[in-house]
Amino acid sequence: MSSSATAAGWAKQAWASLGRLSYTSLSLLALPSYAAELAAHALTGQQTPDLAYERLGLCTAERPAGPVLWFHAFSIGESAVALPVIFRCLLEYNEHVHVLLTTSTPEARTLLQNSLPPRVTVQFLPLDNMLCMRQFLAHWKPQACILMESPAWPALVECCAAAGVRLALLNARLSSRVFLSWFCSAPRRALLGSMLSSFNLIVPQSDIDVGRFRILGATLGQMPGWCSDLKYAAALGTSVWHLWRPRPGRWVAGAGNSSCVTMQPC
Repeated sequence: MSSSATAAGWAKQAWASLGRLSYTSLSLLALPSYAAELAAHALTGQQTPDLAYERLGLCTAERPAGPVLWFHAFSIGESAVALPVIFRCLLEYNEHVHVLLTTSTPEARTLLQNSLPPRVTVQFLPLDNMLCMRQFLAHWKPQACILMESPAWPALVECCAAAGVRLALLNARLSSRVFLSWFCSAPRRALLGSMLSSFNLIVPQSDIDVGRFRILGATLGQMPGWCSDLKYAAALGTSVWHLWRPRPGRWVAGAGNSSCVTMQPC
């Protein structure tokens, strides 16, 4: 290897370390203020104490025996993407395999809570810092983590990689604005490249996204192809969801806007 290539590799590692250190430090420094805000919301009735505990990585549900597959969907739109995959896993694997579904919005958690099969547990995703994530992973001990659309969870990815949890990114996408925000900053670009190297599988939405992820450090071996937008498969997910729901009523999927799919009774 030439000296210039070696120097470039060292520089990339240095930028990645700087980006990781900056993110870790800022997220931990912000933890007390986040905790105070969550406590205030719980005291004023804006959310229940259980939700505040979950945001801090203090799990309120017991871990079931057997393997656990962890899916994270940020909001209702990403949840619609995850549902067909989750139900496929439930059909493929026996009753000893359970699914943990985390989300980051109260609307998605309210919609999904108590509406999925018994083998699926719904929780809030903890705050993305090393302390909360380590505590969360120590409780759930998942065998795999499947993220929807965005890989931008530095503490989650680092903690999963350190714990030996296999990582996958489905329906992966980078808009032009997001791509440029990562690419134009050397520490951010190196940090994302380091995160992407931890994934065992990346399935982008399009060939354009394949190129963008490739530029930012993903390899072709991680990306066997692309899938188009899995939100179009949400109708299948809601149909299977209806078959499992304990309550009567039919559900349909409709596009609420360009970035989410809503599920409404009819």
